[in-house]
Amino acid sequence: MDPAREEGPADSHGSNVYEDEEDWVMSKPSREYVLIPKDEYEALTKLPDGGAVDAVGYARASLARDLLAARKAAELTQAELAKRLHEAPL
Repeated sequence: MDPAREEGPADSHGSNVYEDEEDWVMSKPSREYVLIPKDEYEALTKLPDGGAVDAVGYARASLARDLLAARKAAELTQAELAKRLHEAPL
């Protein structure tokens, strides 16, 4: 849970609800949940024919999404990020 985010009011089950841009996040004492429309959930959880997913391709796509989100959160362009990475000690 992000400590910088302010908690919303607790509901009747003791859960706190947050509004974070377009997503709704609900927290229980030990976990957070994101509420999304059912059709989006079904599209995200649908496996291709045969039920198999290319693990390497999935991992690359997942990593790419995470890196893009982190770069945008840091308000960096691709060029700025590349420059900082080349200057960083290994």
